[in-house]
Amino acid sequence: MRPSEVLDQQAELKRLMGDAYVHGYVNAFINSARSTSHHRHLFPQHWDGALFCKNESSRLTMAEAFQVTDDMCDLVRWAAVSLPEGHPFYLETLPTEYGFVWFDKPTRQRDIHGKVTTTRAVTWGRTSEPVPAWLADTPLEDRNDDNVILTEPQPGVRLNFYNDPTDMDDYSNRDIIERLGVDKVLRGGRLQLQHSFFYSFGTKTVQEYDVEQLIDVDTPDDVPDTYATAYSAFNYVLALWILLGQTVTSATEADIDRAARKRAGRAAIPPKVTVITLRRRASGQSEGETHVEWTHRWIVRGHWRNQYYPSENTNRLIWIAPYVKGPDDAPLIQSQKVYRLAR
Repeated sequence: MRPSEVLDQQAELKRLMGDAYVHGYVNAFINSARSTSHHRHLFPQHWDGALFCKNESSRLTMAEAFQVTDDMCDLVRWAAVSLPEGHPFYLETLPTEYGFVWFDKPTRQRDIHGKVTTTRAVTWGRTSEPVPAWLADTPLEDRNDDNVILTEPQPGVRLNFYNDPTDMDDYSNRDIIERLGVDKVLRGGRLQLQHSFFYSFGTKTVQEYDVEQLIDVDTPDDVPDTYATAYSAFNYVLALWILLGQTVTSATEADIDRAARKRAGRAAIPPKVTVITLRRRASGQSEGETHVEWTHRWIVRGHWRNQYYPSENTNRLIWIAPYVKGPDDAPLIQSQKVYRLAR
């Protein structure tokens, strides 16, 4: 997708937030979430579809747009499943306070039935909301209405995940289009709400895989699919945010033509897109990072390191990729023993 089309998708999503049909769809989504004990507290009690859409429209008005290319999507997926357990999320982690990110290659996860679902776009925005008091220390299987107390509003971010109904890798899209037809399905737009979670600052990662499960990963298709939970969604976006600040990543502002800038202006959204790719060549070395010449496409033994920075008296996660091999025009392939969980 061209960067200007990413802006068009952001503008179209913002437009749909004012559509009564979408209000009804989102209201049904919220009511469905509240009907299950594990999801009952995903939304403040006074929210309905219209209020959710109003808030989302405001976020999109302030959101900077990001486009993640195919190879970078692969790297984020590898990095997300190996994020160390217990890594906290802070305000400083955010690349921008409000954002809209489009994935050229949709993320994959599995629902409770083990079937593949996909996510094409994510929005985020700073806010304050109550959180369940058991969020940090109660096992997921024990969370229900009998042992939850909502706190006073806490600062954090609301993350919204959107599905593209035209992604046929998603089993639910195939079923719905077969039953209703493409035209009716797309009445709700190219991007349709899939998940929505609030994460307060200080929320910690939950590791879903043992390192032994990640030893023999060779290609992006071999990376285990995470399950569609609040934690797997959080890990994916958090991995992207962390990688944005490192030399393995190239983040460049795209050259947007005048017509696209005008369309963005009419939609009242920022007229720029940051394109995120794997860096092809890194000529320097950042503190704590291994020097890499990004002239190849084969990442060997990529892993996270909890790096201490004496000048800041703090620890930060960094992604270490000691070797990159393979022809530049070849698919991005990961070698065996790709992950090592480093503390």
